[in-house]
Amino acid sequence: MHIMIDIETLGIDPGSIILTIGAIKFDPWADYWSKAQTGDMDELDTFYRRIDTESCSDVGMTMHDPTVKWWSEQAPEVTAEAFAEENRKPLSEVCSDLYRWCSNGKYFWANGSYFDFPHLEHACRAVGKGHRWSFWQVMDHRTIINLSGVKAPDKLKHHALYDCLNQIVALQQSFKQLNITEMRKPKF
Repeated sequence: MHIMIDIETLGIDPGSIILTIGAIKFDPWADYWSKAQTGDMDELDTFYRRIDTESCSDVGMTMHDPTVKWWSEQAPEVTAEAFAEENRKPLSEVCSDLYRWCSNGKYFWANGSYFDFPHLEHACRAVGKGHRWSFWQVMDHRTIINLSGVKAPDKLKHHALYDCLNQIVALQQSFKQLNITEMRKPKF
């Protein structure tokens, strides 16, 4: 099972407050294009949580002023979603939920392996929780996209769940363009 993960944060360094986590389980050779065009995720296996920012602060996570300023310059509907107060869960609960939800993951994708995963690993450690991926399971969406030249759709950019769907579509198009027909487990 492939899983695309995206987070929205209040900083660029691990240890920054995480606002939201989105993830989608997917088949890289299926067609998700129509779902990305309509935003219809009813049939997808998704994970989406808003995190209580105070629970992040309580374990020493911080915000970065330039990132807070950057958020103030984003589309109002995206900012409203990222900062909405309702349904916020404590970081510890969200990390536990994500761990359970990712139980059948084989490959874990993000738009760059150096942002989302280090942030999530730091957050999980801060609350004494584990994560499901090993170093060899972490895949970099951005590298594949750059190699193929495919442009990701940008419907509701910076909404963690929609970013996942847009990234899945771009990854699938890249796999087709690069003639990638299977993923092999690395040998060590």
